[in-house]
Amino acid sequence: MKKMSRSIFEPIYHLLSRPKALLILLFKVCHSLFLWLYVVLVFIVGDLFIPVIILFAKDKKEIPHIWLRYASKLLFYLAFIPVKIEGLDNIPTERPLIILPNHQGHFDYPIMFMAIPFRFSYIAKKELFALPIFGRYFRIAGFYMLDRNAAMSAYNTMEEVGEAMKTGDSILIFPEGTRTENGSVGEFKGGALKLAYKLGVPILPVAISGSFGIMRKLSWIVNSKKVKIKIGKPIYFQKNEEVDLETYKKAIQDVHAVVAKLLEELEAENKPAAKA
Repeated sequence: MKKMSRSIFEPIYHLLSRPKALLILLFKVCHSLFLWLYVVLVFIVGDLFIPVIILFAKDKKEIPHIWLRYASKLLFYLAFIPVKIEGLDNIPTERPLIILPNHQGHFDYPIMFMAIPFRFSYIAKKELFALPIFGRYFRIAGFYMLDRNAAMSAYNTMEEVGEAMKTGDSILIFPEGTRTENGSVGEFKGGALKLAYKLGVPILPVAISGSFGIMRKLSWIVNSKKVKIKIGKPIYFQKNEEVDLETYKKAIQDVHAVVAKLLEELEAENKPAAKA
């Protein structure tokens, strides 16, 4: 019994024997709590004041976006997370666009607010809209709710997005549907490609590197990691509402290959140079 209890508490004994490691852990816990408090306050303030400000604004969709853009910049400053953006000159001037980044973690949302210098809307999973405080702001900001378990709901959401894009709105979709399990680019869902063909709008491929390690799955601790974003050249599509299945599947594979290549290039930049 004594031996078993010793093995259970071995990590604690090990940590207490290393005061420097214990201090680092305590700092990370306190720092993470502070960052989460900041995020909650951002959305509380947004919920309270943005609806009032919108009443006096000419572009009512722009205000919620600006608030989250600057709040995101401050978040990464407070989190000691440097963010480097490449390829801004690849962004075309025409609108609308379908922005397609890989999905490494929850911090990808504020990362994209920093990376993309114009207003866009998110398609976000239904569960995020159910969160207190956050869900209300998502609705204020004009995000689109996607129920991944209901085919008709997903269809209606994409129809709604398509109508908004006809008026010039750009949309951001994480084509993997959920965050990656290992940092690599997962399989793409086809909703974004259906929109691209139906409306004849370009896709803007984006790769995010580094956010996978910021907050591990099932953990709320925030780690300070370097983040790099690479924006690729737009991929253009000829409007075709009745594209054949083979062409459609190939388009999904081609776009996936572009995003995976961008991520590969970013990760190659992060690798230390081999010694001669």
